[in-house]
Amino acid sequence: MATIQQSYETLDQDIQSLQNKAIDVLKEVNQVGEAMSSQMQNLQGKADDIATMAGTSIDKQQELLQKQSLALEGLQSLTSFLSKALQESRYLSLLNNRKRKGRGAVRK
Repeated sequence: MATIQQSYETLDQDIQSLQNKAIDVLKEVNQVGEAMSSQMQNLQGKADDIATMAGTSIDKQQELLQKQSLALEGLQSLTSFLSKALQESRYLSLLNNRKRKGRGAVRK
C-alpha cells in the first residue's frame, strides 16, 4: 500500500512538473508571438513608408517630365524663331550687297 501511495505521489509530482513545463512553454510561445507581431507591425510600417515614397517619387517624375516637355517646346519655339531670324538676316544681307554693287556700278 505504501508503494502505491508513493507511486501516486511521484505521479502527482511528475504531472505537476509537466504542467509547470507546459506553462513555461506557453509563456515562451506567447513571447515569440508578441515579438513576431511587433516585427510584423514594424515591417508593415516600413512597407507603408516605401509605398508612400514610391508614390511621391512617381508624382515628382511625372512633374519633371511635364516640365521637360514644356522646356522642349520652348526650345523648339526658340529654334524656329532663330531659324527665321537667320533667314531674314541673310536675305537683308543679300539685299544690302546688291544695293552696294548697284551703287558702285553707277559711280564708275
